[in-house]
Parts: sequence; C-alpha cells; structure tokens
Amino acid sequence: MTEQKTEGTNRKLVMWTLAIIIFGGVWYFTRINQVVAPINSPDVGQSLIAGEIAFAEGAVEYKRDGTWTRAEQGTALKEGDAIEVVGVGKAIINLDDGSAIRLNANSAVTLASLAPSNFIIANNKGQVYTRVAKSDRVFEVKVDDVNYRSVGTAYKTINEEKIKGVEVYESKVKVLGVTNTELLVEQGNKYYVVNKDNKKIEKTLVKITQTEVDKDEFLKWNKAQDSAAAVSNENKTTASETNESASETSAVKDDLKIEDEVVIQKPAEISGIVLTGKQVSGGIYLSWKVTGLETPNGFKVVKSAEKNPVYPGNDYQYLSDSNVRSYKWVLNTGSSYYFRVCQYVDGKCMAYSNNVYVKAPVVEIPTEDTASTDAVRSLSLVSVGESKVTWKINGYSKNGFKLVYSQNSSPTYPTRDGDKYQYFSEPETRSANLDAFEGEGEYYVRVCEYLGGKCGVYSNQIKVSL
Repeated sequence: MTEQKTEGTNRKLVMWTLAIIIFGGVWYFTRINQVVAPINSPDVGQSLIAGEIAFAEGAVEYKRDGTWTRAEQGTALKEGDAIEVVGVGKAIINLDDGSAIRLNANSAVTLASLAPSNFIIANNKGQVYTRVAKSDRVFEVKVDDVNYRSVGTAYKTINEEKIKGVEVYESKVKVLGVTNTELLVEQGNKYYVVNKDNKKIEKTLVKITQTEVDKDEFLKWNKAQDSAAAVSNENKTTASETNESASETSAVKDDLKIEDEVVIQKPAEISGIVLTGKQVSGGIYLSWKVTGLETPNGFKVVKSAEKNPVYPGNDYQYLSDSNVRSYKWVLNTGSSYYFRVCQYVDGKCMAYSNNVYVKAPVVEIPTEDTASTDAVRSLSLVSVGESKVTWKINGYSKNGFKLVYSQNSSPTYPTRDGDKYQYFSEPETRSANLDAFEGEGEYYVRVCEYLGGKCGVYSNQIKVSL
C-alpha cells in the first residue's frame, strides 16, 4: 500500500516537472521572437533620413514647429518640415539617400515621412519635380488624396487650382487613390486627375508632346540639373576608380567637378530680398537686403491681414528709387499685418521677399467737443495710414479748415515757399488725403482754424511718409 502511494507521488512529480519545462521553453522562444525583430522588418533600429536646402532662388522659407523661417543654402531639414518658394524663385532639397526634390515658383512641400523604407512628400501646391535615387524603399509624392509612387527616377507632380496630376519623364509612376486598382503611368505620358481647362483628358493617359516640353521652362531647368548631376557623378566615379598621376589631368578633373557642384548646389549667393520689420512710434519700420536682383524700377511694399500679400490685390506703397532699402508705413490701428517687398519690373511684381508679421501701435485720439459753437480752443491731428490724416476739434470753426503741409517744418497759411494747402469750407470736415507734391519723402503736416485770409488756432504737427 505504501509502495503504490509512493509510486503515484513520483509519477505526479515527473508530470509536473515536464509541464514546467515545456511551458518555460514556449515562454522563452516567444520572448526571443518579441525582443529580436526579424532581419527584414522595416526601419527597425534605423534613423530617419534627413535633408538640406541645396539651392534657393528668391524667397524660400521653411516651417518647423509652427514657425516660418527664411531658408538658406545648407539649412538642415527633417521629417515634418514644410518648405515653400514664395513668389518667383526655385529651390532644391537634397535628401541623404541621394534623391532630390525641386520646387518651382509658388510651390510648397511637406516632408511627411522620411522613414528609411517609406518616403512620403506632400505636394501642398505648385509644381514639384522629384529625381529619385534607386532603392528598394517606397517613394511617394502626395497631392491631396492621390499618391504618386515612383517606379523609376524622374517625374513631376502638379497641384494647382486648374490642374492636378503627374507627368513622367523617366521610367514609371504608380497612381494610387483614384481607382480601386493601381494605374501605371509610363515614361512620356501624363495623367491629370483634375484639368479644368480640358475636361476631356481628366483621368486619361495622354502623351507629352515635344511642344509642351519646349515651352516648359521648369522642366528644361530640371533636365539641365539632371544632366549636370550625371556629369558630376560620372566624374566622381571615374576619379575613384582611376589613379592618374599627371597633375595637369588631375587639375582639369578637379575644376570640372567643382564647377558642376557650384552650378547644381552651391551658388555663390542666394538671390532674393530679405525683409525685417518692427513697430516704431507712429507705424511700422521695414528694412530689406537685396542680393543678386536688378531693381531698375524700384519696389512695391505690400500689406495684408493675411499671409503672402501681393500686388496687385493688396494695399501697397510704391518706392521708385532702386537704392531705397527701408520704409516707414504709418499705421496707428493696433492691428497686426503681414508685409512683403517685391522687385517691381514692367508694371508687375517679380521676386517677393519673405513675410514679416508686425503689430501696429495705437494712437489715442482726443475726445471732440462737438456740441460747442464757441471759439476754437484746440485741434488735434493724427495720421491713420498711407496718405490719410484726421483731426478732432474742441470748439467750432465756422469757416472750415486749412490743411497745410511741406517738407519743411512748421508749414503755415498764408504759405511760405515750399508749403501747400488744402481748403475745406465745411465745419464738419474731419479728414483729408495728402499728395507728395515735392516727390517722395517725409512731410510735415498741420491743420488750422480758418479765419478768412489767415489761420487762427493750429493743431499739433505730425510727420507723414508720402
């Protein structure tokens, strides 16, 4: 009886031991598979790809953490950054994997994903040309809800009001998001999801004509960059594979290599206009630096409550002097505005500066004693922006007002040499617009009670830029 009980106990002990060993083995191998990722798992242990601004022409800006900043050659970029060519200009973004993203004028992208196995570039607006380095990873340019996946090397995506789509210049591109199946656009073809100018070719494969190629300045510029890049890469490969010792031959190769790099990526200076602004007494002071641009017709300074003010379309001041580099915009509204300066050529704006966003000061306007018909006790004059001035009165001026202004201090009526006046016979008049009768510059302004042939009480004197 005792032997049977002992034998049963031993059997249970063996079974429990086996169960523990089996459970432990299963747990161990499961844990190993969780901790050690498979070799082919995408992006495990790999850093995100980065990039940089390799070329900038005109006003190029980038946004990081909600703040827009002027971009310069060599500006480092990372996943999530947005880049925009504001107005006339171009930009080249080089990625670490050897790919290049080139932006036309009025174009913008966001580096949505730079994971090593999955690049996604959002074409926010305009025309974007991508030269894709050969690799196994996914490279897509996204326009709204449509993705254009590279199956080759060179294509242009368009995101404009009237046209949205892709043009393929080398190899193929997959279009994802238009239909339930993948659409393949081969070299020499274009596919427009939207074409408001020609509805017949929407969502249809169409050949790119030679006439279109010849007229496309952005495409021709890109082809020149591609050709120069190919020559540069060929030279680098040749230099690494050969060991020529002749100093003359070596010097020729070095010169060619340097020249190619300068043309493609490293211009001596970034052309454009860089604008700064600040609040000052009586308005906003703007100053700018011009690099690599001719400005024979001067500048337009444009203002708007919205970003990217333009001419024509928004408030502006015209500065005809090509050497001027600053301007005080008289504003006393207390509101904030965006400002830009543009290169003015043949009646239109060409290259624009970056945006600056500045809050205008506030000027307290005295309370007017409108009920009084007594003699004028005081007048208070202020500028309310651009060429307009307004005034308040304590008292009553039955003969109206004389507004006097000059580039010399303390203008009067009767006028001196160099003074000018405007007469307002209505006692209720409270505003006027000035003109730059002696040319652009600072003008001293006063308003006075008119007594018939002479002035009585004068207002304070203000200075206005006209």
